[in-house]
Amino acid sequence: MSGVDQKKRLRLTPLVVTSGTPRSLEDSDRLLELAIVGKVQLYAEVPPGKVAYVDPSRPVASIFRTSYMGSTVTTPLKLGDSGSQSWIRPEVTFVGLHPLHAEKLRVSRHIKVDRFPSGLAHHPSEVLRKKGWMVLREFSSALGFCSTAQAADDPEFMVVRLLKADEGPKLIKLPPREPVRPIQLQDVYVDERAITILESMGPSRRNDPHDLHDRAPNVYHLYRAAFSYSRHLKEGIVSASRVKSELRSKEPKLFIKSTAVQAVKLIDPNYSRGLGKSKNLQKEFDRRLLAKPSFKARYRQDSFVNDALALILYSNDWWLTKKSQFENGASNREPNRDDLDEKLSKLGFYDGDEVTAVRRMVMWPAQ
Repeated sequence: MSGVDQKKRLRLTPLVVTSGTPRSLEDSDRLLELAIVGKVQLYAEVPPGKVAYVDPSRPVASIFRTSYMGSTVTTPLKLGDSGSQSWIRPEVTFVGLHPLHAEKLRVSRHIKVDRFPSGLAHHPSEVLRKKGWMVLREFSSALGFCSTAQAADDPEFMVVRLLKADEGPKLIKLPPREPVRPIQLQDVYVDERAITILESMGPSRRNDPHDLHDRAPNVYHLYRAAFSYSRHLKEGIVSASRVKSELRSKEPKLFIKSTAVQAVKLIDPNYSRGLGKSKNLQKEFDRRLLAKPSFKARYRQDSFVNDALALILYSNDWWLTKKSQFENGASNREPNRDDLDEKLSKLGFYDGDEVTAVRRMVMWPAQ
């Protein structure tokens, strides 16, 4: 109908949770993981007041593998000289992010980058354009941003770069380098077809080194919540109430209000444990156990696992081992909820709400 390659036709959807999207942050992080390995593509919008341009000095084939080896000279030329407008790409409204960018986003939740491997333009069909369809635009050289004033033949000076080309040196007119603007995770988009890829994958196992998904599905929910939300909570990107809603959507009968509240507190890096309790009632987690090298190697390998979650993982293994010993005849006493409550209390969890919440997650549905 429009002559556009169907593989290059796409629509965008926000990567992270916004007020208008119901997608969980867990799914957002899984999409980010797929982007790191190149299975889905991420995009960022061209900033207001900027226009995309092609930088012939930065070939896409080399910029994301090796550093640029050319030299820069400072001979200025004015915009409007012959060929000065050839690099401007006003049709590009979004730029593509490289898997290396996705990896940095996964770690820091924002990136500073000024060159991009591809772009998106609005679909040439007015009907499809109104429905949000866009078309992938690929270039042999990387895209950058310059101000719309420069692109509109502003009398500012250009920078001329000397390139070491096979055929000998040549001069290229480019806009002056501008300060690199950070791209926040909330500003990133993904091809909506990536959601289909995500749904076809089923439950994520990549970050399930404790084999919780099948052995302890409700502790798995908490573990994945910590994986997805701990940094968001710490940086104020998402509220505790949002995380509680997410947990309740996973298992509403388990994560009743009181359990969900305690669960979020236990994985929230900003939560001050013991706040409001008198000094003689405050408890500490078992520091001796937490300090053991074997415990750290088993339960603290992931940066998002705090002391509370590490002890919950440990308690879960303890409980499942006790159950297995009874079922296999190695023990003639079946473990019960009182045994687990006592264990949790000794580990430093507060009797009452904390112990009850952790026990419910470990033992559910059997109580």
